[in-house]
Amino acid sequence: MVEKINEYIYMAKLAEQMERYEDMTEYMKKIIELSKDLKDEERNLLSIAYKNAVGQRRTAWRAIYAYEMKEKTKVSKFYFKFF
Repeated sequence: MVEKINEYIYMAKLAEQMERYEDMTEYMKKIIELSKDLKDEERNLLSIAYKNAVGQRRTAWRAIYAYEMKEKTKVSKFYFKFF
């Protein structure tokens, strides 16, 4: 069991270096399933994984929202040209 946890920690660190935070969260979930008590390093990796996974989604959401607002202003400008 300890070997498996060490393997998942290694894979989580590798995923972090590649900025693959979704994969990192999956490895951290596996660690939690094997060991309910997390050490400081494991808790830190879990925090990094979720913080960055959520951050990527938040950035994508902001980009989509900005694009939608830009398109709405284009439509509004086009509509008001004719009236």
